[in-house]
Amino acid sequence: MHPLDGAKSKTERAKTHIRSLNRAITKYPPDANINVAEKSELGRPTSPLGHTVEGASIYELDIDPGIRSNWSLIVGDILSNLRASLDHI
Repeated sequence: MHPLDGAKSKTERAKTHIRSLNRAITKYPPDANINVAEKSELGRPTSPLGHTVEGASIYELDIDPGIRSNWSLIVGDILSNLRASLDHI
């Protein structure tokens, strides 16, 4: 076994959840109240030393809570798996 096998496994699980969420979102009616916007007024994320993190952005996602309450569970699983992957590393 490779030392990063656990991290790879958690990352693959996150990708599975991301694909599921993408499928759910694309099946939802286009007139649904879902808004995604880059928060340009907040600027780019910075490191603890105050340096701008290249290639990073801050986004805001507004979803009407009545449309898909299980989406938040999927997002939570994605983030949990990605964090666990970092813990393995």
